[in-house]
Amino acid sequence: MIIELRLATRRDDGAAIADVYLDSFHTTLPSITLAHSDDECRQHFSTTVIDEYETWSVVVDDEVVGFLALSSDHIDHLYLRPHWTGQGIGTRCIELAKHRRPKGLELYAFAINVGARRFYERHGFNAVGFGDGSANEEGEPDVLYAWRPEL
Repeated sequence: MIIELRLATRRDDGAAIADVYLDSFHTTLPSITLAHSDDECRQHFSTTVIDEYETWSVVVDDEVVGFLALSSDHIDHLYLRPHWTGQGIGTRCIELAKHRRPKGLELYAFAINVGARRFYERHGFNAVGFGDGSANEEGEPDVLYAWRPEL
């Protein structure tokens, strides 16, 4: 199995990335209602995410199985199709993010997403803030994580 991380630059990459997001979100966080419809998510990922973020597709045998989207100092999205977790792909995405943003990173995770929170903590991220959900569209409590390399 060859796992490829490639820069997503084409608009058609957005549809595959949106499908990964929706599959992951609906499977992993079934108790959270998305603020947007599936079609609105597909439109958002095909335009805004591809155009405004440094977005990387994770491809296995020509299938997009995950993605990473970075802004200046944030991991804005890191999602894998649920059946691809636990195989080191998320770790490769974190390593890429740290390489691309060596001065440090922040990210948000929903407080209820215990698996993601454990994953980020294993990779050196520390909880630095807790929100009540008023700052995200889903209205769900969240945790701000930060990774700061030793200087």
